[in-house]
Amino acid sequence: MTRIFLTLLFSLLYTSAMAAPAITGVSGTFQNGRQITISGSSFGSGPTIVLFDDFSDGSDDETFSSTDAAVTGSWNQRPGEGWSDPALSNNMGSRHCGLAGAVQNRFIFGSTQIEIFISSIAYVPDGYRWPGASTEEALDGVPNVKHAWFFYTADGWSVDNEPDMWVPGVDSGGNWQTIHSNDQGSPRQGSGTGRSTAANKQWVWDEPVRWSVWFKGNGTTDSGSREFFGAVSSSGHTFYENHDVAWFDESDMAVGFDRINFPGYFASTSYPTYNYVLDDIYIAAGDNAAARVEIGNNAIYTSCTKLAIATIDSWSDSSITATVREGGFSTNNTVYVFVVDSNNDPSSGYEITLGESTSQLTGVSLSGCGLH
Repeated sequence: MTRIFLTLLFSLLYTSAMAAPAITGVSGTFQNGRQITISGSSFGSGPTIVLFDDFSDGSDDETFSSTDAAVTGSWNQRPGEGWSDPALSNNMGSRHCGLAGAVQNRFIFGSTQIEIFISSIAYVPDGYRWPGASTEEALDGVPNVKHAWFFYTADGWSVDNEPDMWVPGVDSGGNWQTIHSNDQGSPRQGSGTGRSTAANKQWVWDEPVRWSVWFKGNGTTDSGSREFFGAVSSSGHTFYENHDVAWFDESDMAVGFDRINFPGYFASTSYPTYNYVLDDIYIAAGDNAAARVEIGNNAIYTSCTKLAIATIDSWSDSSITATVREGGFSTNNTVYVFVVDSNNDPSSGYEITLGESTSQLTGVSLSGCGLH
């Protein structure tokens, strides 16, 4: 009996430790740029957000006035031009066409990171072509785009033992490469794990598409490593997650990355024929990078076809203070708040109405869906 009791006890403790986050209440004013407090349980530990930028300080068709300004954190380099469009958060994004090569918005971590989560928006407005494409609403010709490109050192793209990785990209044949690398030793360099999944990556023309990526490396071994790619648009919400996949080659100088570019690379293109707009770039690095707060348009996280990510002010196991970022949502929209823990497991959706200004928001916690 004692053995049975202990077995049950350990089972209960394990189940409790692995419990998904649960939201019991939200207080504050749920408007863009305002602070809210989320109460609940099993939130775990929060992320370190090193950068968030919605490019709201831009002016239409003008180069951003500061090379390093962002809503949260600072860029090492920020050469884009403002692009005003009501489809974007705060009606503004960052246009990046007319400059060929890999030198775009660059963020340098300052140290080698083995766990990173990113979220960002890509957009080709109506009337323009994908960079390098021969016609509108096509990926043919020679697109050759890398949306985000991770490096170790500035030469990581060209030196095989200095690892690199891009997510996602389109090659010269118009084929998607979800997670790919120039590193000949990387499992992503050829046709291996992560290169091709979900045929269209949920891309939709003439509207913003949200891509998110999480990796958690474990040196050159596969045990304990993780990777996740999510694509969200009006055509659906697709994602994949792999466990225990080696991220780095034994010959690599490092088992992590120290910088990232948005966008990573274009073939030679020029505006106004071609257009590529970025918005809501979010980067978290270090332990618990995948932990986050998001709002979506469905009570089930994996059924959301629109998501916006908040920035975090404080985080404990039972309380989170966050700043609302409405993204593509508008006042009076019914949305659902999600807490996603460091294991990439989301809470159930908690229903609220954007623009609610009462001191205590009342919502409805609805059934959610884990990612695994």
